[in-house]
Amino acid sequence: DRYNKLRIVFSGSSALEIFRGKADLSRRALHYHMHGMSLREYIELTQKIKTPVFTLEEIIKDCNKAVREVISKTKFPLKYFNEFLKTGGYPFSFENKEGYHTRLLEIINHIIETDMPAIYGVDYTSVISIKKLLSIISTLVPFKPNISELSRKMSISRESVVKYLYFLTKADITTSLYSDSSGLGLFDKPEKVYLNNPNIFYALSGTNSPNIGTLRESFFMHQLSKASTVSYSKESDFKVNGKYTFEIGGKSKKALQIKNLKNAYVVKDNIEYGHSNVIPLWLFGFLY
Repeated sequence: DRYNKLRIVFSGSSALEIFRGKADLSRRALHYHMHGMSLREYIELTQKIKTPVFTLEEIIKDCNKAVREVISKTKFPLKYFNEFLKTGGYPFSFENKEGYHTRLLEIINHIIETDMPAIYGVDYTSVISIKKLLSIISTLVPFKPNISELSRKMSISRESVVKYLYFLTKADITTSLYSDSSGLGLFDKPEKVYLNNPNIFYALSGTNSPNIGTLRESFFMHQLSKASTVSYSKESDFKVNGKYTFEIGGKSKKALQIKNLKNAYVVKDNIEYGHSNVIPLWLFGFLY
């Protein structure tokens, strides 16, 4: 109060800790959610190359115009995209790429073992269950939660399964995909669950390679959810802003699932340019 020009910026290592203190600071501070890095930010930080930011509408309207703008600045977007999937989610990967996934795993364990008990009052048994649930999510492609089956397998109540999924999403370890009519609530059942970004799949997979299809969907979900509403679609992979439908796949992905839908697009990996209603997957990394 004495120094009216003084500005203080503070951060927390866990989204959960910041959420707990938010109410106490509601009249004193502005709260920002620091989303994981975009592909564009990763390229700028690692290669010192500044590239444009595009809106979703600009990409949909003329994706190749956007592609040409990016390629005029950096000639290897696919190379950087593949690097980003493994180590591009958080800036601390630049400090030590070899130990990056180990450190990321340590942060996840800290959130589950220390932050969740402090914030939500979960006990040791619940911590074990949450870790087991996270392990299940990391191996399925993608994870479509059958709450009753999970409840039986883990010997916990259905309410506990939904509650633990909620905790993981609030901590930015996972991302839950809901239908248009629902949202992130403590007792809402998600239609699909992804790890928050592709880097976490690599951290949890150990010596095994993550499923490429899940990595693609996780990347798309992560990059779009920064400024758009991404929801579950019965006809395809994603519905965005209640208007656009997207089907994600590799270079040979067909448009059969969405051929009769309006505002529907196929998003393909391993291509530089798009055509018709086909858009390169990497281009969605330039939304912020």
